[in-house]
Amino acid sequence: MAAHLLNSTLSFNLTEAGERFGGDLELHSGLLILLLLPLISLLIAGYLYGRRASGTFQHYWLSSLLIGLVYGVLTALIALIAGFQFDASAQDSGMVASLSIENNYPFIKALFAGLFLGTIFSFIGSLYGSGTMKQLTSSPLKEGIRTITFGIALSSAVIILLLYRFMSDANPVLSFDDIPATYFLIIAFQGGFLLWNALNLSSLTLDMNILDEKLQVMYSALGGIKMETNDPFSLFSFLSSNPGNLKLYMIIGLLIPIGLFLWAGYRLHQGGAIQLHRFVVFGLLYAFMMSLLTAGSNTGFTFKLDFSAREFQDMTDVPFLFIGSSAIATFFKCFIFSTLLAICGAYWKKRKAE
Repeated sequence: MAAHLLNSTLSFNLTEAGERFGGDLELHSGLLILLLLPLISLLIAGYLYGRRASGTFQHYWLSSLLIGLVYGVLTALIALIAGFQFDASAQDSGMVASLSIENNYPFIKALFAGLFLGTIFSFIGSLYGSGTMKQLTSSPLKEGIRTITFGIALSSAVIILLLYRFMSDANPVLSFDDIPATYFLIIAFQGGFLLWNALNLSSLTLDMNILDEKLQVMYSALGGIKMETNDPFSLFSFLSSNPGNLKLYMIIGLLIPIGLFLWAGYRLHQGGAIQLHRFVVFGLLYAFMMSLLTAGSNTGFTFKLDFSAREFQDMTDVPFLFIGSSAIATFFKCFIFSTLLAICGAYWKKRKAE
């Protein structure tokens, strides 16, 4: 379920001496590297289907829609049986205590997540398998996928270099011996996407309330760090007051998405008059894919309490943690940023040809 970025809801109820304490804990995994497992499988399935079956563009789309429907139903069925329930009770000196824990995954979300992933990526695989993708030399879909792939790959490479430099400079805090290779790759890939999202002008947010410590940190490539905390002596307060050359590095890093968007627009332009609708479609597809990845990459937990026990009735600040970005804000920022620069790339090619 985590490979499909489905949140797990852990419900618990505790009854002791007639007083009840319960709540829901919603966990957001948000590890994008887990997406590679179903995505690679679906791409291979679509590729093999495209190699064996010949048909039109519409034929491959309908076949992929059927694959996505079957995959979504299977994912939803697995979500039903993947949860668990635990019940326990104890009695001591006439006092009875009972505990009930239940873990569930969202059925409807699993259905649509499987339908979407199964349809889109089996369709892309079938286009590559049939050779149709090669004929689409400069389609908005192809350029959108290319831009995201190269952007995340380059950003992940930057994160790997930064981690390598940090961990190899005789660092007494963290070294390569302290972290397994699997965790290193997870951090690099996740950090690469967060960096790429920030370079797309999205704001990264860390919002938490844990152990009476409230903290909200917002960071954007152009705006820098903005922070609110009840502890002026925390590590984040020090970092926000001493950012070093971070803003300069991020502004230099903006050259990566600018270059990729210009190149995408350059490739999309096929000569003659500039067809603006192609660049709008490119921007919409790119922004849609980025917003979906952003929503899936959000990490943290939400704690909801429902209780009658006296010692908890005055509790107002429940723990929570959120690390990520707004999917809606990401969509609009990516759409405007990518579309405008792609149009500039098309004008660059047109001017070059004149």
